[in-house]
Parts: sequence; structure tokens; C-alpha cells
Amino acid sequence: MKKILFVLTITYFTLPTYAQDWVLASQKNEVTVYTRLEENSAVKAFKSEKNVNSDLEDVLQAIMTINTHVEWYDHCKTATLLSKSTDSLVYHMEFSMPFPFSNRDVVNSMVIKRESNRVIVTFKQITGVKDEMDGVVRMPISQGNWILTPNNDGSTQVIHQYQGDPGGHIPSSMVNMLIVSGPINSLTQLEMYLTKSN
Repeated sequence: MKKILFVLTITYFTLPTYAQDWVLASQKNEVTVYTRLEENSAVKAFKSEKNVNSDLEDVLQAIMTINTHVEWYDHCKTATLLSKSTDSLVYHMEFSMPFPFSNRDVVNSMVIKRESNRVIVTFKQITGVKDEMDGVVRMPISQGNWILTPNNDGSTQVIHQYQGDPGGHIPSSMVNMLIVSGPINSLTQLEMYLTKSN
């Protein structure tokens, strides 16, 4: 446990260099979603944006309280905190997949960085922390960030960027067709969760 947290404190996670610009993919429920292809994957990355009617600290708390992700993050079946320090944590998530595909899972590390006018939460998959589960495919790529910026009216601009690869035998073309609905659902459900919690 201590070894994991030590590694997180000396590692700075960044997203890879991208080959393409963001392209508008959808606007729904006051969520805007952009996608683009990555240099190292056939699966598109997405960037979603929404102004959420909650203050920044409440949004940050929802993101950091890992077990609540099952209530608002799209297709999240289970979410378990594995370790935590002041500004970083390690967690496991399992995602439900439609038949006939197996569920996917991932172990991510998360680092919280506070700046003068925003908070950046960066996460990336790590290995060697939790054994793979029978019948569940471990995702080879899972990395992204949350950028939270307070608005003058007390709401928060939420930007969620993510690059993932489900691995296994799901065609990338199929994943790319479905990649837009996930972030729309997640940010819509996040706002609903925050409204209910407050």
C-alpha cells in the first residue's frame, strides 16, 4: 500500500501527444462532446463539457468518492477505492458490457492538482495492484482527466477528457460508434446525483 502511494507522489501523469484536433460529435442535455483519433489507438478519445449547477468542491467530492461512481458514471458496475493519500488515490472499476461481450475492468491512479482558478484531476491505468478477474477483460488503456473551473454564478464548468481501449475482441469501429453516448450520460447523471445529494 505505501509503495503504491509513494510511486504516485513522484509520478506526474500527462495525456499523450495527439495527432488530430477535436471534432464536434454531439450536443445533448447541455453536454457538448468532441472526439478525435489518437496516435496509439484505433479507438477515439472524447472530451465532454457541461456547466453543472453545483459548486466546485461538491463536484470534486463526487469524483473522489469512488464508490458513488456506480450512481452516475456510465456503465459503471462496481467502483472500489484501493488506497488513498492527501492528493492521490488508487481505485478499481468494472464496467458492464452488452451481451455477448465480457465486462471490462481497470485499476486507475488519480492525482488531484489545485491551481489558482481550477482543479485538475488526472488519472491513468496502472498494473500490479489487483489481480485480473475471471471472465472480465482488463483494459489496456485508460487515461484522462477532469478539469473543474468555478463560474461566477456558483456553478462549475466540468470538462471530462478520456482515452480508453476496451481490449479483447470488440471492433474499434463499434466502440467509436458508441463512444459519444457515454460521456453525455455520465455528465447528465453526475448533475442529477449532485442535485439529489444536496
